[in-house]
Amino acid sequence: EYGLKKGIFFSKLFQQGQEIIDEIAKPEVKKVMVVGAGY
Repeated sequence: EYGLKKGIFFSKLFQQGQEIIDEIAKPEVKKVMVVGAGY
């Protein structure tokens, strides 16, 4: 139960982070960030 709630929390946090990055970052910058993060 705890692991599931934690997973949902982090997935929501990750989605919010992606939306923020999409809003503030240019595609080129975002691409560099993604490559730098290893995704």
